[in-house]
Amino acid sequence: MIEQNRLPTIEGEESYNFVDGSKIRRIAVNASIRDRLSRGEIAIVRHAGRYDLVPAAIATRISERDEHAVITSDLGKESAQSDEAYPGFSVPDDLIW
Repeated sequence: MIEQNRLPTIEGEESYNFVDGSKIRRIAVNASIRDRLSRGEIAIVRHAGRYDLVPAAIATRISERDEHAVITSDLGKESAQSDEAYPGFSVPDDLIW
């Protein structure tokens, strides 16, 4: 399912850092993909020793079969919850880690 639905690999200098277990990993992205990741439209999945990007709907189906394969699927939901906890503090748009 991952092989059929993964997004094309991005070649570029920009990367997206994410946590997989206790380690920080990175995947190449562009501005559009980074934005879609932050909104939860795309998820990162682990497959065959590498990380791929898939649409969130596919990530949900993958997670039903193997819950450990999906790294980030509800990223947009987490940021909405954290926004409620700190309404007076906004995160700058240029914050990339």
